Amino acid sequence: MDASSRRTIRTKDVTLQDIANHCGVCKATVSLALRESPLISPPTTARIHAAAKELGYRPALQNLARRLALRKQGVELINHLIALFLPLYATQANYYYSIFRGIIDVLTPAGFAVVTIDTFQRTSKHDLPHIFRGGEIDGIIAMQAPFIAPLLESLCEDSQLAERPLVSMVLPMPGCSNVMPDVRDGAYQSARHLLELGHRHLLHCVFPEVPGQEPQPTNRLEGARQAMREAGIDPTTHLHIFHIDGCWYSPDLLQANPEGQSPQAREQGARLLAYLCAHPEVTAILSLNDANALNAWYTLEEAGIRVPEEISIIGFDDTDPMPGDRGKNLLTTVHLPLFEVGQHAAKLIMQRITGELPEDEEQVLPVHLAVRHSTAAAR
Repeated sequence: MDASSRRTIRTKDVTLQDIANHCGVCKATVSLALRESPLISPPTTARIHAAAKELGYRPALQNLARRLALRKQGVELINHLIALFLPLYATQANYYYSIFRGIIDVLTPAGFAVVTIDTFQRTSKHDLPHIFRGGEIDGIIAMQAPFIAPLLESLCEDSQLAERPLVSMVLPMPGCSNVMPDVRDGAYQSARHLLELGHRHLLHCVFPEVPGQEPQPTNRLEGARQAMREAGIDPTTHLHIFHIDGCWYSPDLLQANPEGQSPQAREQGARLLAYLCAHPEVTAILSLNDANALNAWYTLEEAGIRVPEEISIIGFDDTDPMPGDRGKNLLTTVHLPLFEVGQHAAKLIMQRITGELPEDEEQVLPVHLAVRHSTAAAR
């Protein structure tokens, strides 16, 4: 083949047949050689690879064409590519990184690649990489799925992604598989532990109040209320609800030095101290997460209130420690199996992709209370 013929081929998508014609072999031989089949001799394989490179063969385009052709026949080709929706700072926060490691621990050995999408920057399917529009994604795993539900729903309705399996982690979402820690039981264990220590008035931290909605997380509040009812205590008068904002539950905003805290964090601390002053009967705090617990601890310490002698504190997730003099974690907290959440989500998505699991499934993983040094008998 002369140079002008090769230039002609480069102006269009190079096919397996083009390579076969160039090498004087059949199309099947080219296909096997490009997949490193032992059925083709090493010299022939090397010659075909060299020809493919010379002609500008792009396997991704051929794989996409093959997928589309098979789809018309009702056959779905697995591309071994998973879309993972996580916050941008997932590798910086221990909470998200633990989940991420669990996902990679399962998908990588199984030959699956992962494309990570930032949940806070992508609001429309048009903002997503072209691989979504090409239908190359086999399935989706999402953290905080309910918060990006419109985006996920639009993806599932897209013709290129129709019926792709979706797995939501931690927060359940209808219409897909869910993997979550039993946070209700975690709140129940926390409240029961404090009640057994003699505490009767508990302060439960929750997300900022949304008009028309009950303070979140509802299931955790129900766990604490159940423990109080079992102890013969009325939660309507003994479970205090305290709203916090992002500056107190984001690990990357933790600041032990009061002078380095943001104005919002200082205002949050002032509100907590004012509430405790107005309600001296409160002797324990159920935190939204570990970062919330540590911020509360720093605030109490600065105000001269001792933990746990005067106020007990329980965290929630077991990812951000309060180091003692010898580096030992002092924070009593609910341990969430975050690494396992990631593992189970990865296994679920593979089972749904391969058809091993024909229907969506919900998995709730057990949690446990890690009792350390931030809780003590009520004063």
